[in-house]
Amino acid sequence: MMLMTYRSGAFTSLLAISISVLLVFSAMALGAFVSVETEAGTRSGGSQVSDSTASGGNAVKFTTSGTSGSCVGSGNAPGSPDPWGGCWPGPQNTGYPHGLAGDSRTPVTLTNYTGPDTIASCGVVIDSKIVNSDLLITASNGTHSPNTPCVTIKNSLINGTIHTDDISQGPVVIMDTEIAVPGSAWWASLGFYNTFDWRVNSHGGQGVIKCQAYCESHDSWVHGMYLENNYHYNAWGSNGIEAADAAFVIDHGYADCGGFAGKSANPGSDAGCSADIGFYGDFAPVRNVTINNTYFAPSISSAEYDSGTQPGYCFNPGYYPGKPYPNPSNFVFTNNVFGRGYTNKCGQYDASNTWLNGNGNVWSGNKWDDGTAINAP
Repeated sequence: MMLMTYRSGAFTSLLAISISVLLVFSAMALGAFVSVETEAGTRSGGSQVSDSTASGGNAVKFTTSGTSGSCVGSGNAPGSPDPWGGCWPGPQNTGYPHGLAGDSRTPVTLTNYTGPDTIASCGVVIDSKIVNSDLLITASNGTHSPNTPCVTIKNSLINGTIHTDDISQGPVVIMDTEIAVPGSAWWASLGFYNTFDWRVNSHGGQGVIKCQAYCESHDSWVHGMYLENNYHYNAWGSNGIEAADAAFVIDHGYADCGGFAGKSANPGSDAGCSADIGFYGDFAPVRNVTINNTYFAPSISSAEYDSGTQPGYCFNPGYYPGKPYPNPSNFVFTNNVFGRGYTNKCGQYDASNTWLNGNGNVWSGNKWDDGTAINAP
């Protein structure tokens, strides 16, 4: 009986193997196995990137493309469809969740913040609050990663700036928060060290998200600054990355420097936008920067252009021979989109003013909003 059972089991296994082999060869004969370069096909999401290890030298990179939910508007307006199957950062997918059309996030109810303006100890979480002051974070846990936050701010409205002023402070993680600086501001809206933000809506004041070391900014929208004095504005920017192992990452942002929402009674004659995103080697080398899948907003009317406040170039990558630190290194600039706007070239003169080839710098996949490639200047 045992022998019969064994032989029966063996026969059953052999039959199963034979059928499997037959199905495999039948599938091959029908052409079920094909050689496909995914990046060469039509994609409903993701973007083509260079990858020397991949077949054909290219691969497809999928990103979050902002948020879930529905897009609003069209024509590369804030919140409208982006080229990767998602939405550009805008009113419905940045800032605290309002319950606007297209926003899949759960709306929050805000209550007044009663904590200190200066946060001197780690472990603080500000959640669903209205903060009517600047926030200075002096606390530190000795790390430089969003995975080990010292202070967390989320689902909130900050009517002031958020900043650290020393490389040892933080990390500060900011998510789904509106930074609405009323009128003028001495500080950057968000800066300067060890800050990591997702889905931030920053406007008013200087507007800028500024980094001097250890920063990331994802799916955020910077716009609507307050024009005054002789400030030279940027939506994102840096005067140099102060630590050799530090980096600044801007991923899937919407940068609109020239759309000023207000101004002082007598702004200086030199007040205006330097660039949507600008780097300047004043205090440290411009290094270890990555900007990817980000929109550079142009001048959109003759009134904006004639005001003299619009950017000469929409992008300043930091190659300035006259600066103390003139040569950027390890600057990766990929798959970004420039609006043509009123001048047909984003800024008053062009999309980007300079670029240093070599030195670990990469310019790839950058395009005008009509799909035309933009080569490095």
